[in-house]
Amino acid sequence: MLLTLIIVLLVVVILGGGYYLYSQKGDTDTKTTTNASKVSDEADESEDADIEDEDAEEEDGEETVTNLESVSLSNVKDGKGIGTAERKKVDGKYTLTMNTKELPDAPENFEYQAWIEKKVPFSRVNVGKLTKEKDGVFNLEFSSGTDYSAHPFVYVTLEPVNDTNDDPNDQVLSGRFAL
Repeated sequence: MLLTLIIVLLVVVILGGGYYLYSQKGDTDTKTTTNASKVSDEADESEDADIEDEDAEEEDGEETVTNLESVSLSNVKDGKGIGTAERKKVDGKYTLTMNTKELPDAPENFEYQAWIEKKVPFSRVNVGKLTKEKDGVFNLEFSSGTDYSAHPFVYVTLEPVNDTNDDPNDQVLSGRFAL
């Protein structure tokens, strides 16, 4: 009986260690970077958000829309503001749209920036500045011939205007698309 218990515990420890090593695999892989406007080698963690995934193909005039996905953006900093991000392919081009609400105005000489990221192989892309539409509402439209569908993490940071540092500041809003 004691021998059986020891064998079971040993199997559990081995399986747990295997899972741990598998989950840490991304930390040992070669890191590469991709850039739309800013790049960094340092990864920030993003929290999962509610994910709505739709594969849609629709015709609007001459536009073909495919791989439509939507995700909620949760506030991970101070509880102020929420948002949504939507990615899709429009006529074969990767398109990301972000909309926020209840987000405080950026302090003087700061602006909200949007980022997409994948962990393995590592790649972070600054997709641009969010534009203020009205109080609390900021939006972003990003389109690229490069397919960034493998970048599940999407987040917003508060950056100094004309910032030359490639490392993003702390995340304000964060979400994650399904892969």
